[in-house]
Amino acid sequence: MTSKLKISSYSLILLLVVSYGLQRASFFDFYGMSLAPADFLLVGLTAWFLRRTSVSHLIIVCLVLAWLISLALLNFSFGLNAIITISLKIFLALSFFSLLKNVKPTKMDLILAQAFFYSFFFLILFGIEDNSFTSLGVFNVNEGVNYLLVLWFLCLVLKWLSVNQNNAIYREIILPYLAISLVCLLYISRQGLIATATIGVLFFLLSERIKRPYKILFALLIFGGALLLSGYVWNFLDEHSVRRLQIFLDGDVQTRSDNRRLEMILFGLRGFLENPLGHGVASFIAANPLNLVAHNFYVTLAYELGFLPLIFIVFTIFRAIKNLKASGSLGSRATLINIIVLSFFIQLLFIGALGKAGIFLIVPWVYFQHWKIQKSRKGALRNGY
Repeated sequence: MTSKLKISSYSLILLLVVSYGLQRASFFDFYGMSLAPADFLLVGLTAWFLRRTSVSHLIIVCLVLAWLISLALLNFSFGLNAIITISLKIFLALSFFSLLKNVKPTKMDLILAQAFFYSFFFLILFGIEDNSFTSLGVFNVNEGVNYLLVLWFLCLVLKWLSVNQNNAIYREIILPYLAISLVCLLYISRQGLIATATIGVLFFLLSERIKRPYKILFALLIFGGALLLSGYVWNFLDEHSVRRLQIFLDGDVQTRSDNRRLEMILFGLRGFLENPLGHGVASFIAANPLNLVAHNFYVTLAYELGFLPLIFIVFTIFRAIKNLKASGSLGSRATLINIIVLSFFIQLLFIGALGKAGIFLIVPWVYFQHWKIQKSRKGALRNGY
């Protein structure tokens, strides 16, 4: 009985993701730094992984920390809490890579992953700003969708790694996909709609093992969802939500009430060209005259950290595309995971913060999957295939 209730480090990572997803609900100041309980959980998780970490991981993190501090000193941009948390998350990414290679999730990890996903889904559904159900208003819809995608990604990863590989397509694929899509449709998350559309279309086209009845069901769901959306928009959405959808569909930047995003992106690109080595962590908001985020991860990355991390992320995206092309031999679940990874990189076009927890879990998966594919190919060559 005790073995069935055992959890591994995967459950702690799930708890960290949920905590960061909830961080807008609870902040407090500590010596001038705005902190969330998730930051302290990150420190605790770092201490947990330090027990078995390799010396090479510590060297990498120390070099990154020294580099981030050097950027801050050279550019007089002192985001101390951001430097510390990003360094700790890089250590988390390295630890997650080792965890993927060496540890199988337990049954309780799988149960907790599902529980965390659906609990967070209902919190988002009823706690989003300007929602139709309650007056809580403690979550942003785009951040909520982002963390829902990360939790779904982790659910699928844990199931793929587990010994029990039963194909529970409704529970693992269809229901989570519909849950995330529902939030995107109800609150018109433009980046969420793009991400879910990408996942649906690519999975429909690339999955070789999915049976034809399921493909037909998926096509009917897409068609029915489009009809439902069209009726819902004109009959139930408020004026603000209808306008958000119209902006999303026609793509006319000049009609946006938030067209300052374009100004911030141009500001970031100009800053990158002026200083390709980077201006330092947390410098973008402090430097731009409007004190706003860029709403674009890649622009923020280029402005704050320069061309080296940008090259690394671009290389990672190309590696993720190659993984997707080669993941057919690893099963439809692996294909879906890699599709979610690509949709996440697409969603980063609309998210500005460097410290989002998801990127530090998605990137290690990309390189773990590459390692797994190479290992599978070498095994096939040894067996004469």
